[in-house]
Amino acid sequence: MIKLDSTTIKNLRAKLQIKEPWASIIIFVLNVLIAIPLFIIIHQNLKDPEWPLHIDRILIFVVLIIVIQLLLRMLKTVLIICIFFYLTALLYGSVFGNYGFNAVFEDYRSMVYTMADDANPQDIIISKLLPFPNKSKIIDAVDYDNPVVRNFALMATTKYFRDVKGYKKQRLMIQCFAVFKEVRNRWNYVNDPKGHEYIAWLHLYAL
Repeated sequence: MIKLDSTTIKNLRAKLQIKEPWASIIIFVLNVLIAIPLFIIIHQNLKDPEWPLHIDRILIFVVLIIVIQLLLRMLKTVLIICIFFYLTALLYGSVFGNYGFNAVFEDYRSMVYTMADDANPQDIIISKLLPFPNKSKIIDAVDYDNPVVRNFALMATTKYFRDVKGYKKQRLMIQCFAVFKEVRNRWNYVNDPKGHEYIAWLHLYAL
């Protein structure tokens, strides 16, 4: 059995620590990434007192930044270790085509954009945390950089509504309907048990 005395623990912590100012920069960036969705939740759920120049919202954001910064500072050592393993996993995912840096960026951007227009933004975060069947396959199926997905979209848009004329402003919407029509034609819906949502993967773009 390996025994860890106080000296060993201190030496281990010293090796894992990131030197300043990089540690502070990493913590601050993480702070902002956490504060933005939290601010949206508070903003959407608190009644607007209609203060001039939205001073109340500015104060809320500043307080959030300060509180989160203090909490992250308290967990500095553990946090740096977690971030290291997380970045390593993302690097592996980026190299081997799984869930990587680009996917995280798109998910975060999409989440913040959706939260800003939603009356209950906290529900969006909860839905992100809940398990979702076949999530990775569905993400792959809507990856517009995937040539298979792009070819499926091209096939659908040339198959349907080609004869519709005079709607140039609605061209994008018409193309969306074309893709939806092709997907809908291949979709088979079966009622799920109450309170459950089961999704069985369909090879929608298998031509």
